This record gives sequence, C-alpha cells and structure tokens, in this order.
Amino acid sequence: MYMDGFRKTWNGNHVCLNLFFPGWTLDSREKFILAIFGVYAMAIAVEGISKIRRRIVMMAKKEANQPDNGESWTPNVLRLIVTTIHGIQALTGYLLMLATMTF
Repeated sequence: MYMDGFRKTWNGNHVCLNLFFPGWTLDSREKFILAIFGVYAMAIAVEGISKIRRRIVMMAKKEANQPDNGESWTPNVLRLIVTTIHGIQALTGYLLMLATMTF
C-alpha cells in the first residue's frame, strides 16, 4: 500500500494500488471497479453479520425467560456463538476500514 496521497488510476500513469495483498494490484480500470463493488459487498456483509448477531442475542434473551424444556441452547453456547460472530464482524469491519483507506 502506497501512502503518498490520493491518486487516480484511470490514466494508467500513476502508481497502482494494492488491495489487502501485493498480489491484488489494481492495475486496470476493470480491477478497480471490481474492487469498489467488492468493498461495497463487504459493507453489506458487515451489516448482515450485525443483524444476525442481534437476532441471536434477542433469541437468547427470550429463551432466558422461558422454562427449560430440554430443547433450548445453553447460555454458554449462545455466548460463544455471539462472541464468535462479534469477532467476525470486527475483523470484517477492520478489513473494510483498511480497504476504504486504500482507495
């Protein structure tokens, strides 16, 4: 990743951007546009992961108020699932921030 200010790659006479890895060099207009749509899809995925996590938390709260019928998830399992999903959300959000700073 080059840190020498804002550049555009439309003309082809500037340094090319690397998205996440040196092998993912955005050296053509098509790759640049594909990367923009990929980063946008990542943003949608972060919001989807957040919604899934909120639904699991609501399900856990609802199950905590109901009597145990033997079919419910234990609180420790739900905590582990929520923690794992939160970690995935944080990692994806960090990668999204890194990609946005690259553009």
